[in-house]
Amino acid sequence: MANKYGKYFLTDIKKLPQNAETDAEYAKFATRMTSLDGSIIEGAFQFGLSWYYKSPSKPLPAHTHDFPEILGFYGSDPYNPRDLGGEVEFWMEDEKHILTKSFLVYIPAG
Repeated sequence: MANKYGKYFLTDIKKLPQNAETDAEYAKFATRMTSLDGSIIEGAFQFGLSWYYKSPSKPLPAHTHDFPEILGFYGSDPYNPRDLGGEVEFWMEDEKHILTKSFLVYIPAG
């Protein structure tokens, strides 16, 4: 799109640089669909979208970020989009949450 706002429409898959080893492990259970940050559109916040199609073979390691994060998990049934179609075990510090409905979670920095 060659117009004033065309640069804000991302139709090609953009992927933020990742470690090759991390990418290979991630590809075993998910596909990174698209990413966005200030290197793609000036002034944009970081955003990533992935399609998870099975559980990782081992739990993902605990980690922190120096920025807040929002994660969303959504089911794929168009007639019942609130049904996750599976189960997500999600930990924040020592709190375990089991989720079976589509959800967003806000994760504060740190």
